[in-house]
Amino acid sequence: MGTVPALSARAVAAEAYRDAISHHPAGVAIVTAADGNAPVGMTVSTVTSHSVAPPTLSCDLALDSATLAVIRSTGGYAIHLLAEDQTDLAVRFAARATDRFAGTGWWRWHGLPVLPGVLARFACELHTDIEIGDHALVLGTVVDLDVDPTRRPLVHHRRGFHSVR
Repeated sequence: MGTVPALSARAVAAEAYRDAISHHPAGVAIVTAADGNAPVGMTVSTVTSHSVAPPTLSCDLALDSATLAVIRSTGGYAIHLLAEDQTDLAVRFAARATDRFAGTGWWRWHGLPVLPGVLARFACELHTDIEIGDHALVLGTVVDLDVDPTRRPLVHHRRGFHSVR
């Protein structure tokens, strides 16, 4: 693929990029997986539907994350769309060096660790992942789902959490 000379020479500062993209509202999700008895998970704000047949979702995970490593080794994971009252859960799963699952009441569904009270959850089988910069675009086929239509979504916008009214 060719580059446009006038554009390729310009570097975008990381902080300027983060600030600009923070203006785009995004749903908040947690991705979980397990290697044996040890559950792993992390907060993400990039979940996208790609196909209905077969049902396919994507998310972006940091290349150095334990969650990505487990997904690559096991091939299975769950995506949880968080509800408006789950800011604490989003913050917990975004933090490093914590027992993210302690006290959450998680259980196994299709062998995957899942969290209670979410807006929706999807059990996924890894289709492929593509490394892009410091992240991997993870594409998975949805094998089962569960939705609570009475819940409202949690949204991340301008570096803060919000609900949709």
